[in-house]
Amino acid sequence: MQLTLASFASSPKEQLQAIETAAQDYASQLDDAAQEVGRAKLIKERDGLADRDAVSALMDNVRKEVARLGTLRIVRRCADDMTTNAITKLGNDIADNVITPKMRDQFQSEIVSLAAEKVRVEIVRSGGQYGSPNYQVRLFANPKAKVHSVLSEGEQTCVALAAFLAELATASHKSTLVFDDPVTSLDHRWRDKVAERLVKECKQRQIIVFTHDMVFVNDLHDKAARHGARASSSASHAGHQARA
Repeated sequence: MQLTLASFASSPKEQLQAIETAAQDYASQLDDAAQEVGRAKLIKERDGLADRDAVSALMDNVRKEVARLGTLRIVRRCADDMTTNAITKLGNDIADNVITPKMRDQFQSEIVSLAAEKVRVEIVRSGGQYGSPNYQVRLFANPKAKVHSVLSEGEQTCVALAAFLAELATASHKSTLVFDDPVTSLDHRWRDKVAERLVKECKQRQIIVFTHDMVFVNDLHDKAARHGARASSSASHAGHQARA
């Protein structure tokens, strides 16, 4: 008869050492928990676990609140963008990059065509309000001086006409323009320039001029004929009306 010996079980040493280590760690944690710092740490961990356990039941409400706060943030940003300061700043930025350079160059072209080098002025942006830029005419020689206190009445008329025509150049419409004695206080040299400019503009739109100055009316007719533009005039007790 053959005997078979049962195999020996593996040594329990490693398992016992693992149990011993775990017991020592647990004992160490209990010792730490007996101290104020360790107890506060355990309480914090406990509360964190409790919060995690509760969050699953509150997740739908959390998602709704996050969405609500996100929408509220967008609404507030939109409200901030719609304030008058924000609109004015945006309008000024657009004016600085788009309108002002074109306006400045056009004004210089207009003032040179009307007064040559006799009137040295420039147009600059002087601020803005409610999204609309404001512009100011300044003297090259003394930007701080008041234009109306330095220029003559005739020079001021040329500046006003140049500013109007410069602004008109930025418009997209071709509406009729009506002028009432545009050459008041101008000498014959500047009257000739004004007549030339108005006839040039009549290629773009209809120009109506009311004036008592027959010489200016004749200048308009002569320049219109020279440029191939059609001009007509009528007289009344109040003055003369010229159409180009």
